[in-house]
Amino acid sequence: MTEQGERISGGDSLRSGLLKQARAFASLAGAAARFFAEPSQARAGVVRERLRSCRSAAFGAGAGGAGARPGGAGAGREDAIRVSRHLSEAAFQAAKAVEECLLFGVNAGRPMAAAVEPLRDAAKSLDDSVRTLRKGGKERCVDFLVSAKRQAQQAARAADAGAAEALEIPNTVESIKFRETFSRLSRAADEAHQAADRLGEMAAADND
Repeated sequence: MTEQGERISGGDSLRSGLLKQARAFASLAGAAARFFAEPSQARAGVVRERLRSCRSAAFGAGAGGAGARPGGAGAGREDAIRVSRHLSEAAFQAAKAVEECLLFGVNAGRPMAAAVEPLRDAAKSLDDSVRTLRKGGKERCVDFLVSAKRQAQQAARAADAGAAEALEIPNTVESIKFRETFSRLSRAADEAHQAADRLGEMAAADND
């Protein structure tokens, strides 16, 4: 195979691995949104299953992971690994928010839904961006990334506002529980935003 052919093949391998992980994260974020809309053990269990899928799809997950040995070379490969790490952390933080909400008996209501719903939308936009980038639709990919960043920022603002409101809860223990859950959602949104930034760098590199 020629050097150019190897580069193209490696790029396809990177995008295929990222697509599997992005889809897993979008599925997890959707499950988390359904949990916060109507918390239950069953819905929390679905989120845990989705987290396992995200972990198995992440680069460096091991022999069975989709991205255990990401192909390609140079900046593209490094960007893909960073995207994978941000997606993994976003999934972890969202799943922990669900776990701790159930464990601590946090009364999930509209404020939490206001944070997790745009996070779900950001995850879907990230999935769409990777899918279109893989197909060569660079301009459309950028459109999805702009949406992902806007949605992630909306999720972070809502989570931070919820954490600030939780400071007003008279019961200190209850206040801490709410703030920790909102903090998890805020961190998940930040990681999603950083994944979008890195994907943007990959798209820009493709245009070079």
